[in-house]
Amino acid sequence: SFPTRTLFRSTMQRMAGHWITMLEGILENPDAKLSELPLLTAEETRKVSKWNETMRPIPHVTVSEMFESRAAQTPRAIAVECNGRWLTYRELNQEANRLARRLREAGAGPDTLVGLYTDRGCDMVIALLAILKSGAAYLPLDPALPEERFRTIVEDAQAPILVTERWRADKIPAAGTTVIYLDERSGGAGNLEQIAEPSNLAYVLYTSGSTGRPKGVEIPHSAMVNFLESMRWEPGFTAADTLLALTTMSFDIAALEIFLPLISGGRVAIASQQDARDPARLTELIREIAPSVIQATPATWRAIIETGWAGDPRVKILCGGEAMPPDLAQQLLPRCSELWNMYGPTETTIWSTVHRLENGTGPVPIGRPIANTQVYVLDAKGNLVPPGVTGDFYIGGAGLARGYVRREDLTKERFIDTAWGKLYRTGDLARWLPDGKVECLGRSDNQLKIRGFRIEPEEIEAAVLEHPEVQIG
Repeated sequence: SFPTRTLFRSTMQRMAGHWITMLEGILENPDAKLSELPLLTAEETRKVSKWNETMRPIPHVTVSEMFESRAAQTPRAIAVECNGRWLTYRELNQEANRLARRLREAGAGPDTLVGLYTDRGCDMVIALLAILKSGAAYLPLDPALPEERFRTIVEDAQAPILVTERWRADKIPAAGTTVIYLDERSGGAGNLEQIAEPSNLAYVLYTSGSTGRPKGVEIPHSAMVNFLESMRWEPGFTAADTLLALTTMSFDIAALEIFLPLISGGRVAIASQQDARDPARLTELIREIAPSVIQATPATWRAIIETGWAGDPRVKILCGGEAMPPDLAQQLLPRCSELWNMYGPTETTIWSTVHRLENGTGPVPIGRPIANTQVYVLDAKGNLVPPGVTGDFYIGGAGLARGYVRREDLTKERFIDTAWGKLYRTGDLARWLPDGKVECLGRSDNQLKIRGFRIEPEEIEAAVLEHPEVQIG
């Protein structure tokens, strides 16, 4: 066919250019190893540079300041709802201020870690905002976590303060931890003095670790503000939008669901723990709330479709956490107003690239980098590879995490100084497409994704080997 002939011709032209570039490199440096010879033409180098021109102005503020600004503009608008309970921006701001004062009294402040161990709902949102308003960073602890993993994270993070409900008190490791209960909200409802800076931590989130223990990723306010502002531009969110939040707060994409509406003047509707786990109840909730934006993993979208959900021409769908299969894209496109594929590791603050799908044929790209973010496809020597060639995928820019909690060795291993600045090595394979989009081609290691959660097989192996009846040999 004509498109196939055109693609073949352009591919051959690129390969011829690479061959000429390599020959010129041999003439300039006859003693160079083959792996050291350049492949990119000057035009291709300019293209990669152009594709990474993502600079946009971002306010020098914290996430809590962004919310307070919005609350002052639209105090009577509904900010959050869950299970028939509603809070306006003024009410949410005041309740969060009361709890933030209690946290300050307990010693919360910049770069202090505060664990949050509670079910989904309005109180969860109050607590998240209160922790940020106190100047501290939040550590999400899902009550659905297995007890052993919960204790491992709490012990590794060494959070001095933990917020929860009174009835959970007996489940909290008491040694060295100050426990604040959600009903301990008292005192003035006015905004507190801002003591955190954009460089201070906003949250720490634990992911599966290849050494057998989970690792905590440290995200500063500056990275989170950049991410939220970028999402507000594209895929886009306004004060007229309602987002249905489905994701456990122990999964980093939950931060988009909670905070993007709240910094935009929109509404966040929280699906309860029970609704979020039951596709049939979830489908009914979608019909009842009629949200304009929903974010979920491919596995969740498949489950929703299987309930018979016919879609809504007004809803914008965000899909990420795993690779999006083309057949799922074909099923989702006629069920929504816009379909976006989202990609990004926890270490670069939730999503780092986005792509709006126009049709469901062929592989689904992960798209282009978000604001103030750069992406690179490199070979084993750290050199840029040409468009169309598979290489290791790296991400740099404003979304980079500080690193891992007390894991300097692992931080140095994954956050690498290069000719293009500090980059995070994702462990994914990728290639540039001719139009500047990126296609992800799977892992270069054996990491797995299950319902969007990163799973390191080594962590499972370590747990199995602890069983007294398991022996090697």
